[in-house]
Amino acid sequence: MDELKQLLKVNGQEMPAVATADGTLLNGNRRLTALTELGDNFGFMEVVILPSGDPTDGYGEGAAP
Repeated sequence: MDELKQLLKVNGQEMPAVATADGTLLNGNRRLTALTELGDNFGFMEVVILPSGDPTDGYGEGAAP
């Protein structure tokens, strides 16, 4: 975890995490933990949100995962 935190400090987040439209994080749990431990200067994480399959919710009409 210390190595990941150091890499995030130096390089920033290089790849977005992946989450479902309902907020379930599928990929990026370690990055979220590391960014949380780094504090306020790293208060946001880039995330790709997968489509929900519901054309009315704003997350896309694609098939739900």
